[in-house]
Amino acid sequence: MAHFTFTNGDATEVKITTLKIKRLGVSGDTTLSKVYLYDGTTRLTDEAVVSEGIVSWNNTAGVITIPAGSSKTIAVKSNILSATSGQIVGAGINAAADIVSGASAVNGTFPINGNLMSIATATLASIQFAASGSTTPSQNTSLEPQEDFTMFQNSVVIGTRSADLRRITFRNIGSVTATDVTNFRLYIDGVQVGSAVAQADANGYITFDLSDSPKRLTTGTRVFKVVGDVIGGSTRTFMITLRKAADIDAIDTQYSANISATSGGATSFSVVEAGQQTIATGSLTISKATDSPTGNLVKGASQAVLAKYTLKAYGESIKVETMRIVVDVSTAGVGYLRSGGLFVDGLQVGSTANLNDLGETTPYTEYSLGSSLVIVPGTPKTL
Repeated sequence: MAHFTFTNGDATEVKITTLKIKRLGVSGDTTLSKVYLYDGTTRLTDEAVVSEGIVSWNNTAGVITIPAGSSKTIAVKSNILSATSGQIVGAGINAAADIVSGASAVNGTFPINGNLMSIATATLASIQFAASGSTTPSQNTSLEPQEDFTMFQNSVVIGTRSADLRRITFRNIGSVTATDVTNFRLYIDGVQVGSAVAQADANGYITFDLSDSPKRLTTGTRVFKVVGDVIGGSTRTFMITLRKAADIDAIDTQYSANISATSGGATSFSVVEAGQQTIATGSLTISKATDSPTGNLVKGASQAVLAKYTLKAYGESIKVETMRIVVDVSTAGVGYLRSGGLFVDGLQVGSTANLNDLGETTPYTEYSLGSSLVIVPGTPKTL
C-alpha cells in the first residue's frame, strides 16, 4: 500500500508505541481486510482492521524500534477483500499526533500519503497448503536430539499457473531456546532453496528470504520441507508452523500480483502446523576424527598422537567423569605404552598413566576426569 521512512535524529533509541494509518480513496473499511506493518521481510505486527477509516497498532514495547541516528522504511501491506474491483485504495499518515513515540519531537509535512491504486479483478495462480492433519512429523514425546531432522513437511498444490515464491516465514512454537534448535533449511521437492537460517529470531520466526532469486513453483503438487538440527533443549518442546497467509509472499508469473495462500481445501488460510516435538534426555556421540593419524610412529618419540576423536553432545550438556582407554599391542611381552595422556582441544585432562594392552589382567586404563570434560551442545570437542 505504501512505504514510510522514519528517521531517528535523537542520540538514543526511539520506540514508536502507537501508529495510526488512514485509509485513502473510494473504498470501504472492509476492503482492506487485514493490514500489517513490515520492516523488509520481517512482519512487525499481527493483522489489524480498519475502523472508521483508521487502522492502528499499539504496543508499549514498541511497534517500531529505530536505533539512534538511523532510519527505517516501513511497508504497509494489506489483504484485499474479494469482489471489490473498481474501488480505489491508498494509505497515509494524517497527522503528527498519529505517531506516539519516545522521540524528542515528531516532525514531517502532514498528511503524508502514499499513492492511490485501483483494484482489478483477475484469476491468479493459487497456492494451497495441506491441512495440519496432513503435515508431518506427527507428535513425538521423546525426540532423540539429532542433525538434519525434518521438522515440517507439507504437500502444496499450485494451481492455474506457475508462481514465484519470494519469502516464506515459519514460526517455532514451544519452550526451546533459540540455540537448542538451529541451522534451518528449506527444501522444495527435495532441493534446498535459499540460504540456511542459523536460528529463529526473538519471536520464534524463521524467515527464508528468496527475493534475490525467487523459487519458481510450477503447477502441481510441490513438497515443502523444513530441516534443522536439534542440538539442545532436553525436556523442552518445539513445533514448526505457518501462522498466516501474510507469511507466504508469492507472485503470479503472468499478472505480477501477490497471491493469497490458502490451506486445508478452504478459500482462506488457517494455521498449518506439524506435531509438537518433545526433546528427549541428552546423548553423547564419539566418532574418529577425519585427521586421526595413520601409519607408523617413531620409536622413542615423546607425546606421540595415537588417535583423535570428535565428541558431540545433543539435548543437554554432557559431563564425562571417567573414560577407559585400551591399546592393542601385537608384540609379545609389551604390556603397556608409557605416559599416556588425554588431551581435549589441546589441553590435558586427567593424569598421565600407562596405557594397558588389551591382553593384560586389567585390559584398559581408566582416567578419572572429575569436571574437566564437559561437552556443550553445538560445541564439539576434539579428544
